[in-house]
Amino acid sequence: MSYFSEESNAIIDKPPNEFGVYKKPFQYVFIHFSVGFFSFYYLWIGVLFIIYQLAQFCLNKRFFFFQGRIEEGNSFLHTFSKLFEFFCGVLVAWIVHLVFPKFKLPKDRF
Repeated sequence: MSYFSEESNAIIDKPPNEFGVYKKPFQYVFIHFSVGFFSFYYLWIGVLFIIYQLAQFCLNKRFFFFQGRIEEGNSFLHTFSKLFEFFCGVLVAWIVHLVFPKFKLPKDRF
């Protein structure tokens, strides 16, 4: 099954697994990782992302922009997994910055 097929939308509908983390298509993991990467260079992106994720957690909702829907149900582990993906992106950006220190970077990074 391809992550980008019509069947991939059905993955989101499944209940949390035994760890409480919802199964999601690869595009969401990639977005969380990318937002983390760019937030290393633009701090405001990271602040907005963290506020957005915590708001979803507090409201016990999940927002799916690609499907244009909002669903009930969220958990600490689900939010943690999204923030973990985000911080992995930040870590990769930090490593890139260490390896290529002369790379032109914006001024508002960490």
